Amino acid sequence: MASHRAKLWNLFSSAVTMHIERYTLPQYGDFPNDALTSYDSDIIINMLNKYITRLKNENMRGEREKLRDCLKIAHFSSELWYKLHNESDEEQLRELALTSHHQEMRDTKEKQQQREEKYNNNIREDGEREILTIKIGNDNSQIEIHIPDTTIENMIKKLTNSIISIVKGVKRNG
Repeated sequence: MASHRAKLWNLFSSAVTMHIERYTLPQYGDFPNDALTSYDSDIIINMLNKYITRLKNENMRGEREKLRDCLKIAHFSSELWYKLHNESDEEQLRELALTSHHQEMRDTKEKQQQREEKYNNNIREDGEREILTIKIGNDNSQIEIHIPDTTIENMIKKLTNSIISIVKGVKRNG
């Protein structure tokens, strides 16, 4: 069974995925045709510093933009990890990503229809839409937890505030 930290990471990871799909891709395109693909590790580190500095400076952009900056930091961090991990094998990474992308494209229409049907059917009696269901346990003793979208937003805010506190603590101690 996954740890609580792993479950929190999975929730945050889902938020990052939604950010990439709904915010980043429409504006900048997708790998390998986006600007991020051409960035080297130094540029990505500069981008990370930009967003961390914005968080530390308590800018006037509001809570929603702070949350978005946390998602950007995670997205850039993952790209930096790939760059550092695979600098010598970047061409292999591109081929792997393209192969994976083509496989996803073959399955996309069917999966998208299934997701839309499931999403459209997940309306509770009080009218709130459930966007996450967590199943815990084996088939004989399974517990289902249905989490409405407003709860997910609150969880992401709490997680973001925790990250901000950690960044502030590192700055004070560093």
